[in-house]
Amino acid sequence: MEEGYTRLCLLRELTEGKGKRIYIDEHPVAVFLFSGKVYVTDNICPHQHANILHEGFLEQGHVVCPAHGWSFSLETGNQPGGRWGITSYPVLIRDGVVYTKFAHRKFDW
Repeated sequence: MEEGYTRLCLLRELTEGKGKRIYIDEHPVAVFLFSGKVYVTDNICPHQHANILHEGFLEQGHVVCPAHGWSFSLETGNQPGGRWGITSYPVLIRDGVVYTKFAHRKFDW
């Protein structure tokens, strides 16, 4: 295993077009399977700090917050137009297990 990667779940536990909330220590991340590719992002929408992005709907490579409609790229975490949004984390899949290289950080809200 490459250094710095954290095990999240089995690939078979993910459903195409849906998100899954997973906690790394106490930090929630969202894991998505979209168009056959796995993405990992922060799960907290910066609009009102809601821990719900895993419940968002997926369209055109973005997750849309189910509460307020803010949209974030699954690839970069940015909002449309390139504005910063959320963090998107590197993903590694090995032997059917999904890993991410998660960087702990503190929110300044």
